[in-house]
Amino acid sequence: MTEKELNGMYCLNQELERLEVELEEMEHKSLVKSPLLSGMPYGSGFSDKTADYAVRVNEIKRLIGITVERILKTRAEMEQFLQEIEDPELRMILRLRSVQHFGWQEIGDELGMDRRTAARKYQKFCKEKFAHNAHRKDVTMVSHQKGNVCSNKKGE
Repeated sequence: MTEKELNGMYCLNQELERLEVELEEMEHKSLVKSPLLSGMPYGSGFSDKTADYAVRVNEIKRLIGITVERILKTRAEMEQFLQEIEDPELRMILRLRSVQHFGWQEIGDELGMDRRTAARKYQKFCKEKFAHNAHRKDVTMVSHQKGNVCSNKKGE
């Protein structure tokens, strides 16, 4: 698991929340409008607002389904990753933030600590865990005809 994947779960939850709000707004939107009484002739264009509305609602529902599938897949990977963390408090911070989509204040309240403490522990973990992994990924073995040469991707 990478830091990007860890943060990705939080973003997926935000995306799902936004889609659900958009769907709720669409479902409460009234399609009935008062007639336009300007005395001017109407245009010749034809538009079916009900059909357009139905298409948009179905598109949002489809996107919600895709996002839920991504969340479920990512959550399974995340839970496996979390079980490898020895510190139960840190594991809980990571779970509340990434899996359950809690804000820092909510995490602090849940665990009886200041929100900044929770955020610092999360950031310290990410720095230690993922800086080490990033370093390993940056250093690669490149095969050449004369033999193997170790190169840094950042320098390429």
